[in-house]
Amino acid sequence: MKKTILTATFSVLFLATGYVQAATEVQSFSQGMSLTDWSNDFSVNQFNSSLGTLNDVVFSFSGSSNIDAVIKNTGSKTATNVRFSGISLVDVNVGSVYSSEIDASLSNFKISNIASGATATTGMQTVTAATDTQTFTTDLSSWIGTGNIAGNYGSFTGFSVAGSNTSNAIATISNSSGASLTITYDYTATPVAPKPAIRSMTVVSAVPEADSYSMLLGGVGLLGFMVRRKKSA
Repeated sequence: MKKTILTATFSVLFLATGYVQAATEVQSFSQGMSLTDWSNDFSVNQFNSSLGTLNDVVFSFSGSSNIDAVIKNTGSKTATNVRFSGISLVDVNVGSVYSSEIDASLSNFKISNIASGATATTGMQTVTAATDTQTFTTDLSSWIGTGNIAGNYGSFTGFSVAGSNTSNAIATISNSSGASLTITYDYTATPVAPKPAIRSMTVVSAVPEADSYSMLLGGVGLLGFMVRRKKSA
């Protein structure tokens, strides 16, 4: 016996509201400890505004150095009250906007006397890393785009020898420096709404079968016949 089914389908659409999310983009550059003088060029990617709204740019620059000096008195007289001062500079520049310099120095190494033809040494003097952090929150337009910003960093060394009879004192130095730069874009990501979720519900309604209709009509007819007979009696 065949059944006839009436089916109705309803689609329910659930919409999710977009949300705001904080995000960062980080670029890093580094130079290991190397004999100075070294200089490196690099390129910084600008912030792509399609990612969201740029809030600030944070620069963190670190540098460290070590210096070792040997001082020889080539003069005919004893050098006295000898003082050696050495300095190593590590600097960085990004475009015309950001720059930083870290000074690592060995100040006033002293020795009372260096005889004619003799040498003295400072020994390896290590200067621990220093960090300079700067945050830019205004005039950010130069950091936004799809291009690049040129940058460079390098190290430089200088020294001096002072004291009595030091005009013929010769200093031989060994200096190494290293540096690292991190550039962080802090931004608010463009809100993205999740895709709508669609759920379907099926409502099934059964239609009475043909036999059911026949029984119903037969019952109504019999009832009418009984009413007419009663009236005739």
